[in-house]
Amino acid sequence: MSTNEKGSEPRTIAIGVSHALSSVVSMSGDLPLTTMSSRMVTIGLYALSVILIATYTANLSSFLTLQRSLPMISGIDDIKNGRLPFSRIGIVSNSAADDYYLQNVSTLYYPLATSKDIFTRLLDRTIDAAITDSTILEYAINRDYCGQLIVVGIGFAKSSFGIAMRKNWEYKQDFDMSLLSFRESGAFDKLENKWFHFQECRTALLSSNVNNDFETIEDGEIPLNIMGGLFLTFLAMSVIALALHAWHFRMVIAANIRNVVIRVRQCLSSRIR
Repeated sequence: MSTNEKGSEPRTIAIGVSHALSSVVSMSGDLPLTTMSSRMVTIGLYALSVILIATYTANLSSFLTLQRSLPMISGIDDIKNGRLPFSRIGIVSNSAADDYYLQNVSTLYYPLATSKDIFTRLLDRTIDAAITDSTILEYAINRDYCGQLIVVGIGFAKSSFGIAMRKNWEYKQDFDMSLLSFRESGAFDKLENKWFHFQECRTALLSSNVNNDFETIEDGEIPLNIMGGLFLTFLAMSVIALALHAWHFRMVIAANIRNVVIRVRQCLSSRIR
């Protein structure tokens, strides 16, 4: 085997690997790439684009799936803006929610007789949404309607509860002191957490804040520190390609200088003779 044939073996192998990788990343193998550095940079660019497109496609699919699973409304503002027909919004008649709705939203709604009708009409799709006390909804959905109904949005139109008693009741002061000691000892908070803030059903309370829906979507985004490894890999390939390119031209320049020196020596030796 001649020296030229031995020297051409690495070049042939490199070209074969280049065409194989070109086929893997679906790039055209007919590009006029004559140097190893250009082949490495081109393969790196195509591989980077394929990975980025695949990552974006997967992220977009997750986003669309999450959007499809979100409810039609995210709070009272969507109801005010007409996201749902007013005739399909259920409200218990002669209740605090009824007064708020009539004063701030509309005079048109689906009247309900009792709070229990809220869940019945939602399940049989007579109404699309209902407005009532959030604690009632959270407790009932956690206990009886897990996976069937959810509470959305944040609280609005907060009101206080009162206790009715006889006028000039002799135990009123003792009763007030007992309530105050209950509050200071944290007993009220414990009762509230026990009966209203527990969540046996993960879908019972979708969000305590409208912004949480958008934060959930944003959590699906790919962090920069994860994608950074991909760009660092491409940067390393580019640096290696540039180094090979510089090395290739250094050898060419060195070979040209050697040829010039040899020619000069031959000219000098011929003149001396």
